Amino acid sequence: QMQSLSKLYSMGLNEDMIDDICGVIPKKLVRNLYEKCFYSNKETIYKETKIFQDKGYDPAQFASQLIDILREDERLDDVKRHKAALLIVNMNTNLCQGATAEMTYYGLLADLSDILRTKMF
Repeated sequence: QMQSLSKLYSMGLNEDMIDDICGVIPKKLVRNLYEKCFYSNKETIYKETKIFQDKGYDPAQFASQLIDILREDERLDDVKRHKAALLIVNMNTNLCQGATAEMTYYGLLADLSDILRTKMF
């Protein structure tokens, strides 16, 4: 597979295109949606979630990339990181049990917004 990718890369296929083929969501999109959880109301989060979901991105891929963002975000303490990680575990469980992508995205991001906005002592 790597040989095939290297041939395609030499023909003008760049890293972003390879990510797209592999189903990786553009990092900027995931980051923007995450940042909205800090500052936007639930209605805005729902609208953004709907747009994101309508693009057909895989919720499990989103969760995987979101974990990377949570791990790197220096604004979060360990308690918020752990609570957010539990939300992602619950999201994956809900997906396995047949929940819709739209409600899964929204549930995760609405609850994540509550966690991110909570003031710690």
